[in-house]
Amino acid sequence: MEAGSMEADKASMQKLATLEAEKRILYEKLDVNEHMDSQSRQLKLLTTPSTIGVHSLALGIYFTTVLYTGILLAVLSLISLQPLLSNKSTNKFSDDYTIFANASVPLAGLEDQKCVRNYDAFNSVTSLSYGAHCSSPDHTNSVYSCPATCEVLVDSSMVNQTFRFDDCSIFPCSDTSDPAAYTLSLSSRTPCCKLELDVSGEGVGDAPVLQYWVFVLMLVVILVWYTFLRRKQNSTAANANLANITPADFTVYLIGLGSGSQHREDRTYLTDNFASQFGNVATAVYTTNAGTYLRAEKELARLLQLEEELQRIKNAPKASGCFGSLTAWLYLRFITFTFLSGASECLEATRAQIQVTKERLGAIKASELAPIGEALITYEKAESTKRLFGNQPKSLLDFLRVRLIDCQWSSTLKFKGRSLYARRAPEPTDLLWENTDSWGWNQLARKLTSLLITVTLLAIGAVLQFQLEDLRSDKREDIVEDYVFRSRDTDQSFTEKALQQARLQGLSMVAATVVVVINTLITLTLKWLNEFERHHTRTDLEVTSIFKLTMAHLINSVVVPLFVMGSASKKRDWYTRGGLAEQACWIQVGNAIVPNILFWAFSYNPQKYLFRNHVQTQPMMNALYNPVDVLLAERYANLMKTVIMALLYMPILPLSLPIALGAVAITYMVDALVMLRNTARPRELEHYVVGSFNKLLITLAPSFLLVASLHYFAEEDAAIPPLIVGMVIWGIFYLLPPRFLGLKEYDAEAATSGAEHSQLADIRASNYPKQPSALDDASGSYGFYAPPEPQLSVDPAVARRVLEHYKEIP
Repeated sequence: MEAGSMEADKASMQKLATLEAEKRILYEKLDVNEHMDSQSRQLKLLTTPSTIGVHSLALGIYFTTVLYTGILLAVLSLISLQPLLSNKSTNKFSDDYTIFANASVPLAGLEDQKCVRNYDAFNSVTSLSYGAHCSSPDHTNSVYSCPATCEVLVDSSMVNQTFRFDDCSIFPCSDTSDPAAYTLSLSSRTPCCKLELDVSGEGVGDAPVLQYWVFVLMLVVILVWYTFLRRKQNSTAANANLANITPADFTVYLIGLGSGSQHREDRTYLTDNFASQFGNVATAVYTTNAGTYLRAEKELARLLQLEEELQRIKNAPKASGCFGSLTAWLYLRFITFTFLSGASECLEATRAQIQVTKERLGAIKASELAPIGEALITYEKAESTKRLFGNQPKSLLDFLRVRLIDCQWSSTLKFKGRSLYARRAPEPTDLLWENTDSWGWNQLARKLTSLLITVTLLAIGAVLQFQLEDLRSDKREDIVEDYVFRSRDTDQSFTEKALQQARLQGLSMVAATVVVVINTLITLTLKWLNEFERHHTRTDLEVTSIFKLTMAHLINSVVVPLFVMGSASKKRDWYTRGGLAEQACWIQVGNAIVPNILFWAFSYNPQKYLFRNHVQTQPMMNALYNPVDVLLAERYANLMKTVIMALLYMPILPLSLPIALGAVAITYMVDALVMLRNTARPRELEHYVVGSFNKLLITLAPSFLLVASLHYFAEEDAAIPPLIVGMVIWGIFYLLPPRFLGLKEYDAEAATSGAEHSQLADIRASNYPKQPSALDDASGSYGFYAPPEPQLSVDPAVARRVLEHYKEIP
């Protein structure tokens, strides 16, 4: 009966945890406090991005971006048919080579002879690559795949002799440095021959000049597409903002106020003089370094919850069975992050940590909590924020105009001699108050440390790829030796030949797997590093993540492989079996599959199913059942990596674009399944997240032209004019202000420019909870941007001092 009662209690706890978890999932209704017990209330998987945007602006813009990226890749894939079919139809790869004698003396019966290679010179991937033209005999042509001749020197001792190449019995030499090895003489009637590229008109293909101009056409398509993407993003944001008025529509985030901003006269001047020139100010809140206290409070709350859980585990009956005992042991490790032997030891260690944390809280002085030079100014009308933003340059051309034409070398926004930077405020739920304990030099040191760790990780990945390429190169030479120089057995079985071919293909697949694994490790490491950097808003965290993840993945997936195989000797292996073209194909296939599978698998919160029968308290059960939070930056970075990687490999492997199209299609389906069903509803973020994606995308857009002209086709003079034309087109597009392209600035507040502050009363408290009334009583009203109130239950004496200091900040 007791066991049955315990099972009933566990079932009840799990049911309550499920109800709490469902409140965090995206539903059609905005009232997340109402339990949604019907799956029909969730958004359909084929819901349009615009409809999704009404319920979650961040998701709506993301799905819009993915959908339009798929459209771009579909168009580029159609254009890529020209180089793809050109490579296929012009395929110069040869399954044979020609033996001939370079005779200076008469030799009866000696004629040139075609000999079949004892291996496949190309496969379905390499035959579609640029190397199929064999147009670069001094650069990337391989003697083992392009047309080749095998020369036999005839010694004068063979004069008037009769000799025949019987059934291609003369094989290529493995070492051609010694002419004696391939010289036909009376003492050596069956020498080897010197294998070289056939540089005759029939052996060398023409450079596909038209392909170079097709690349320029692709760049133009990308620029036109980018314009339509920006318009659609703006439209999605505008529709969502019309349906959802948020505090950020009325608020400006000012950065650069300096330490002097903590003085009351500066605060008064900011609101009465500076901010009021753009409109009536409703509230003004300074960002404080309250994170010192809040982080310690958060840690103490976690430890107290853990203490209760461990106490219950200590008193609970032991799990039965091998699997039950194993999962119970794993659960203890999961919640304590230690390898102490049992619950009693973990409980004692937790209580010691609680005491240390309480002492740290008690040592915090209220006077240490002060503004850090940032402020949130909330206006009564959204139009006021637009006027303030109008005083800042909105594009690179505007920036140059202000500096060079208007001769304004300082910021156009000034506060008591200090240059200010203004941007649309984050949503209240976007602020990470616990991270405000890190700012100035401390935050700079954290970012430099993060950069150093990232560079170190990339360096380790590069070393691994270098080592792997050395192994691949050695293995490739061994296989070539078996194929070309040693394999005289013309009756070699089909199975043996297939296994030899598979060895080469396996090398490329292993190399691609290493790249994908390193990318996964980079993603996990950078996720931790972003927390370490202590960003003040979730938006800043996501913007930084997009840039770092994209650049790190591209360096690891494209730059390092190109550098590893960039030497003159290794360039000849680019289009051979197991070369760069094959590796690029498998890297992109792995990128299309692995990240999406991992994202889908972890969205189901696997630890919930593993540990739920061992949880003893409701708070821990709720935490275990919480839906996974999605970092949209990771998905944006994955999308960016897919597009740019395809473009960078496309000049040598046009098949990259169809592969990328398939990858984006998989991404859209997986993201819809995961984000509309399993994961927590994303928090509302600033437009800078998608804005950073847009800027990075348009900045990297011409990179494939540069790589093609300066690296892939460096010896082709015909590739230079298209590069110049393409870069000029891109430069003009990049420098033009958005208004010249028919675009409005991506301002979410523009959609609600006529709204008034009083309309915020209709915002649901569940989405934007109002801050504690104790703060409002002390200083009028913080609005929606009050720093969190300290919990008096932790240490009443310390908390009261902190609270009193909060009251003095406004």
